[in-house]
Amino acid sequence: MRGLFDRLDAGARELDDARSIAAHLRVLFGARHGSAAAAPDLGRPDLTDLVHTWPDGARGIERALKTLVERYEPRLADVSVRAVASSEPTSLAFQVRARAATRRGHAYRFVTEIDALGRCTVR
Repeated sequence: MRGLFDRLDAGARELDDARSIAAHLRVLFGARHGSAAAAPDLGRPDLTDLVHTWPDGARGIERALKTLVERYEPRLADVSVRAVASSEPTSLAFQVRARAATRRGHAYRFVTEIDALGRCTVR
């Protein structure tokens, strides 16, 4: 039987995992596709042409971000990415839902916003 402190410690580890994953997603989504010579498929696709293909182009970005997370964030499984409303009119927002790849299978949900300058935030 696990005691109170064991359960509290496990909760703190899950919070640390979530922060670590969010930081890594920020790096992945902040990098532009082709910017890393050692991993040419690392990074998000160019978003500048998205305005001409909206909303169909958003589906392609969703697929590209899903593939990026599946390939470069091994702590997550069952990843889904979908476009959501952004808090800023000049930003794009995407929701990432996944579960931990471990046996515990903790569920995670992150919202990432990419602004017109390519800056990325993840919460």
